[in-house]
Order: sequence, then structure tokens, then C-alpha cells
Amino acid sequence: MAIGVVRELALSPDGRQLYAAAEAHDGRGGGLTVLRRDPDSGALTVAQTVRDGFADGEAMNVVVAPDGGSVYATDSDFAVHVLRRDRGDGRLARLRGKAGCVSVDPRCTFPRATSAPEEIAVTPNGRAAFLADASGLDLFSRAGSGALRQAHRTSACHTRDGTDGLGGGPRICVRSALKSVRAGIGGLAVTPDGRDLIVLGTASGYGRAVGVVEVARLR
Repeated sequence: MAIGVVRELALSPDGRQLYAAAEAHDGRGGGLTVLRRDPDSGALTVAQTVRDGFADGEAMNVVVAPDGGSVYATDSDFAVHVLRRDRGDGRLARLRGKAGCVSVDPRCTFPRATSAPEEIAVTPNGRAAFLADASGLDLFSRAGSGALRQAHRTSACHTRDGTDGLGGGPRICVRSALKSVRAGIGGLAVTPDGRDLIVLGTASGYGRAVGVVEVARLR
């Protein structure tokens, strides 16, 4: 079975499944594929492929929550898909309604700072998640179902100028002091102790790419 052009891989915390986010190739594959991993040999076999709901049936990024209960994946339309993971066989099921995605699409949970979320990081305790794009950083609380909810306070989102992620809107966010937010975020990670958020900022100038790595202390 063709998986397509793999963009990102994520291993479940128990090591029993591998999740592959992929683009289609020659009209085949794409989407989010669940691969069952043999604990003895390490061999992989396809258990499930999820394409419905993904723009063009393709997935770009994938993250498994530390508690193994949820999988989050982005697509080419910059939507974050929220899927419940069966802790036994690793199969995925999308949450119903607006809880099933985070996007500027009115059918989804709306992100205040990130109009095109690409990066995802979940805290080790599983209680919060960060989304980021080239223009901002959003903080969401995470429910037991894996659903993401954003607090209605300015500190829950950071942008370059404090306006929303669509640009030119009301000042509903913090005007971020992070250089990476102003440069455009290209990567996120939360330290294992949950105390710090590592942010990679990327920008182009003078014919070369410039990377900025910052550490933000989490309260």
C-alpha cells in the first residue's frame, strides 16, 4: 500500500505505532497513516489511513500527545486536525464538530493568533498545547478528550503587533517580545520537565536563512 511522500513521523509513547503524515504521489497515498510496529523485529505494517477532512487528502505534520490519547496533524490548508487515539490498536477517530479541528474555517475551533498553524507542541502533562505559524503563537488548554480550547485572555496568544493572526484586527493578543515570533516560527518543543518552551524562529535576509532559538519560561 502506497503511503506517499512522507513529510513527518511520530512514534506513540508505547512504541507500538508509528504515524506518518504524507503528501500524495502520482495520485496515490497521502493523508495520515497508522503503521503497526512489531516490538521484536521493528517491522511496520499499515493498520489505517485517514484522508477524509484533510485538504487534498494530504497531511503535513503530526504529533502524538504524551499520554497517547490524541494525535494532532496539520494539512496544506493550515488546519490542525484533532483525532482520538485508541491506546490499544492505535487507530484514529476525529473528534466531532468544532472540536475536530483548529482553523480559521468557521466549522473549526478558531485560533486567535495563528491563521495558518504549522507547528504543534503538547506539554508533558498533557494539559496544554501550543500552535504556531509565521505570524504568531497560540496557547490552548487540552481536555481529556484531546479537544483544544483557548482562554479568552491576551496572554493566550502572541503576535508581532498584538492584533489577531489575520492581521489588522483588534488588539486581542500580547505584542510578543520573542524575536522568533517577529521572524516567523519554524519549530516548537517543550522541555521534559514542562518548564520551558523552545522556539525556533526563521527568517530570510541578505540571501541566506537566519535561525533564532529562544527559551520561554512557562508559568
